[in-house]
Amino acid sequence: MKLANPFFDSVFELMMDNDELSKLFISNIVELPVTKIEKLPVVLASENISISEYVCHLDFVIETSDGNILVEIMKAHTPQQFLKYRLKLGESYALALLNGEIKDRYLNSSNTVKTIYLIRNYTNSLNQTISVMENKIEKTNATESESPSIEHKSYFVKLTGYQEPMNDLERFLSLFDVSESEIIIETEVYPDQYKPILDFLAEIATDAELCANLEAKNHEILNRN
Repeated sequence: MKLANPFFDSVFELMMDNDELSKLFISNIVELPVTKIEKLPVVLASENISISEYVCHLDFVIETSDGNILVEIMKAHTPQQFLKYRLKLGESYALALLNGEIKDRYLNSSNTVKTIYLIRNYTNSLNQTISVMENKIEKTNATESESPSIEHKSYFVKLTGYQEPMNDLERFLSLFDVSESEIIIETEVYPDQYKPILDFLAEIATDAELCANLEAKNHEILNRN
């Protein structure tokens, strides 16, 4: 089965533009059913950062049985890339807050934030598929009607190094453990629950013009100064 390479940022972003596919992807990482999803504009545009600071970054608000949750998704090769990007992102958030551009959309959308870090070169001491860290962020200007803090949970997801036996999620994530330079990859059978994503990637793979455009976009992202 031939698929468009989901490790390509351009392919991944196109996949996550589809509401049903983004709900499926996020719900299986955070282990919560997602009933509704809205993609948000990212505060820090990729053209405003250098390649050494760049990560693929997408923001969503999801509706779950636990209420609305802000979800950040960031994809990169190493954990160190996230540190550089976070510093730059913090500067952009501070400026946007100062200008009143994101207060309502981001800070009032949810008191819970989940950040999914998709990491190509990542290992942890327990060799876990997903390492989870939780903390609270105190609000400095919370009103009496607001929660005084934001619940923040980070999911560190490894994208490489999977070996048999694999569970369904690991088998799906192993799709990302592929060539970084080929727009088309070949795969074996994957769990039925991820079939909508595989069908979408397979459809892209049949469109030569779209693949060429996505490959060119990915090359442009990774080869700017």
